[in-house]
Amino acid sequence: MNDSNEGDKSKFKITFSGDTHITKQEIGDKEIHTDSYSEVYNTNLTTITIDEGYLQKMSPDFSKSLLDFLSELNQEIPKDDKIVSDSKAPVKQSLNELAREATDIHDNKIDEKKKESIREKMRAVSMALVKMSPKIAMAIVKVTPLSPFADLIGETLEKMVSEALAK
Repeated sequence: MNDSNEGDKSKFKITFSGDTHITKQEIGDKEIHTDSYSEVYNTNLTTITIDEGYLQKMSPDFSKSLLDFLSELNQEIPKDDKIVSDSKAPVKQSLNELAREATDIHDNKIDEKKKESIREKMRAVSMALVKMSPKIAMAIVKVTPLSPFADLIGETLEKMVSEALAK
């Protein structure tokens, strides 16, 4: 899977035209029209993903950790109706940057430069999560802390999110 929305049927936009017309346009599909406002579309259905190429290149522990994290995150997103769609993009971007950084870690031994880079990417993830939804940020780090990454750098995502919330 790539970073674009291509082929992702869960993403759509809603446009209003006139007083009684809603258009729901799914990416890659035809427009669907309805003459009633009675149908409610949840704009939080858009899932956050990580580039499949990164996941395939990294160690299984790291990819499983990221996939578990994504699964929990994507289950939490619909629960917070205050999330703006635009706030998901930085989370996706920061997770992809973390994944890209982890593609060449296979023996869990990294130098200080790599350790600092992973730490920086995890901080970016924590900041993006907090900006998207502080409530979800705290809930998600308690369930899936990205342990393999935390073990590498000696710092947990939960601590980083707590620090980001304090700012």
